[in-house]
Amino acid sequence: HTFKFSKVFSDETSQEEMFDRVAAPVVGNCIKGYNGTIFAYGQTGSGKTYSMSGGDSWESRGIIPRSFTLLFKAMEEERQQNPDAEHNLYVSYFEIYNENGYDLLDRKHAEIPFDKWAKMTIYEDL
Repeated sequence: HTFKFSKVFSDETSQEEMFDRVAAPVVGNCIKGYNGTIFAYGQTGSGKTYSMSGGDSWESRGIIPRSFTLLFKAMEEERQQNPDAEHNLYVSYFEIYNENGYDLLDRKHAEIPFDKWAKMTIYEDL
């Protein structure tokens, strides 16, 4: 197989650069009213969770917290220009593991083991 990549990041790439190159353009388009998806794909242990969620420090925060920061900053700037502005923000955060989908924002998951989590139903529209 031949694969084409727009960019391959090294393991030395900072979270900030990853966000600026990958997620900021998607979030910027969401601010303009478009739907956006950031899809992390790879083998177990390849760094998907770290890239998306980040580490323990402010500098090592990942794509998700940086995206929220950018979204809330844009909403606040809009509110300052237009105090009557209203915003609706809808977020999904799920994982596909062994061909099963799991809602990672489901609060019940903190109380039950992973093998008991409800699986998401994924529909295909042809």
